Amino acid sequence: ARDDVLQMVSHDLRNPISTIGMTSELLLEFSLDPQEERKHLEIIRRTVNGMNRFIQDLLDVSQTDAGQLAIETHSISPGALVREACDLMRPLVEAESQRLEYVVPDDLPFVMADPARIQQVLSNLLGNARKFAGTGGSIRIQVVRSGEGVTFAVFDNGPGISPEEIPRLFDRHWRARETAHLGAGLGLAIAKGIVEAHGGRIWVESEVGQGTAFYFVIPVAPSHEEPHPDANREEGTAVGIAQSGE
Repeated sequence: ARDDVLQMVSHDLRNPISTIGMTSELLLEFSLDPQEERKHLEIIRRTVNGMNRFIQDLLDVSQTDAGQLAIETHSISPGALVREACDLMRPLVEAESQRLEYVVPDDLPFVMADPARIQQVLSNLLGNARKFAGTGGSIRIQVVRSGEGVTFAVFDNGPGISPEEIPRLFDRHWRARETAHLGAGLGLAIAKGIVEAHGGRIWVESEVGQGTAFYFVIPVAPSHEEPHPDANREEGTAVGIAQSGE
């Protein structure tokens, strides 16, 4: 059990530690205007807060398998969740000369979500997409209404996953042979537990040579639900792009 916890810590802290490291290097190596500098410091602050939340939540990990993972849901805009995840991933994407874009229609309803937990899911999916896409690759997030829920999709143009490996992707500790060096094999199992704790589901579609798409759906918030303070609905379709060298 202790080995499981150690593997989980190393996996889920790798992305935020890399974000802090690269953002810190940027601040140290370049003279930025105060507004830009504050923006990068805010990324570090939010990343550290996310790491603290993860460390505190390690005691809850065993509840994932039992379907009893503790979550605290609020009514929040899907766009706010996606923008936050992309902001935190941007330094890593730019370091690999990758293209990251997201599209969130303005007419989407709010969802019932634990913002920190869904950030954990998006961080894992974006981290996997970044690794699979490789240097110069493309990553895209798309959000759509689907029945009584909202579906988040993370696409990459990487090498794809073979059919025989897809059924085992969400098993704890299992890793595809081609990517065994990329992590401890816990991220997707954790993401599955979080999504299911929200009453949603998560799945993957992939073809060798055609890239990979991970999807998860979470319920729409009741109309009477008070919005979360960070709901941040914006007017118009939200389209964001982060690309190195531009």
